[in-house]
Amino acid sequence: MLERAAEWERTVLAAVLNNRTAFWSLAGYLEGGDFSTPKYRLAWESLRVGANVPDLPEVQGLPVDGDRVWEAAKKVKALANLRRVKTLCAKTERILADGTGKEPEEVLSWFIQEAVSCGVSRFSEVMVPPERWTRVGQEEIERRMNGTRPSFDLGLGRLTEALSPEAGHLFILAGETGKGKTALALNLAAGLGITQGVPVLFVNTEMSLEELVLRLYALLGQFPLSRLRRGDLTEEEFGEVRRLAVEAASSKLWLTDSLPWATVEDVAGLARQAAAVFGMKVLVLDWVQRLEGSDPRKDGWKLLIEAARALKSLAQELGILVLAVCQLTEEGFLAESRGMAREADGVVHLEEAEPGGQASHVLHVKKARHAPSGTRIPVVMDRATLKFYEADPAAVAEPSEPKRRRTR
Repeated sequence: MLERAAEWERTVLAAVLNNRTAFWSLAGYLEGGDFSTPKYRLAWESLRVGANVPDLPEVQGLPVDGDRVWEAAKKVKALANLRRVKTLCAKTERILADGTGKEPEEVLSWFIQEAVSCGVSRFSEVMVPPERWTRVGQEEIERRMNGTRPSFDLGLGRLTEALSPEAGHLFILAGETGKGKTALALNLAAGLGITQGVPVLFVNTEMSLEELVLRLYALLGQFPLSRLRRGDLTEEEFGEVRRLAVEAASSKLWLTDSLPWATVEDVAGLARQAAAVFGMKVLVLDWVQRLEGSDPRKDGWKLLIEAARALKSLAQELGILVLAVCQLTEEGFLAESRGMAREADGVVHLEEAEPGGQASHVLHVKKARHAPSGTRIPVVMDRATLKFYEADPAAVAEPSEPKRRRTR
């Protein structure tokens, strides 16, 4: 591996010595300390400060290929991060053995934070040269032509069409208290994770695991939730429960028990772990305003904007779709912080429909980054089973005068 590491380092150096502008496209990604060979480390640092580069005859004249260079740079970075983790492990052993009586949980928490930071580059591939971004664009168009771009079917056709959900997107699903926003989130999570087999993590900040799974069984088996809560099932119906349990046990939907104490950093750490453990592609967070603030000195609205920004960054970092459930005020604002909407790729308000029509609710697309906003999608929620269905738009009552909103 050491010889191959030196080969990858030579490939990178050959590229930047042949074309000094290529150095600046890599300088935000690689550091001198990433090179395991001392003379190559010195050469990189010399380039960084504009000093003379030592003679490297084994590097001169090596063929330069753009794809090969970036692959080599990624391998150099990965090996450097592995060396840092190895050093971190050794330091952790010393901490545990020094007899100072540190709690294991404290040491573990510190270790995980430090280990995660080993793989985070602040300026990773920030400046992309034209020869690379043109190639990236061509490959992206080809992926979309072949239908291989990661996109998601939310199970409600008009909602999927309105939002065009893809990896890297953050969508906010907002509703007033008790209007069905958790039920909607569970519908989407079950459709993706159970019906379609997309790896999903549903992060629950409010209900016990038992409450959550009763709702899921109501959705899956079309049992009235009230009867499940009372245990009022016939033997035949309980046989159906057992069948559903066998089927759902092999699904891709993972749940958490209630996490009322979680911060957005905790959620991010959990998501990274889920991505590593079972290849999570969709994170559903119910609900954002329940998250604890990491800094009690900051105003709540600032913390919520930061939480939304962190969730968007997480979606991009892991290449996942994030569906974040949020609370609406009676006036129709995102509770405590309307600024969250700026960070999201799409915002959907779950509103009760006007009486007299087929629909029980309307999904009002308030923001859609890649499509026209303002779409109103009528849906029906079966209040017994909490199952959502699309409604016929022609059978929906016309909206009356909108609620009066405060001005600020």
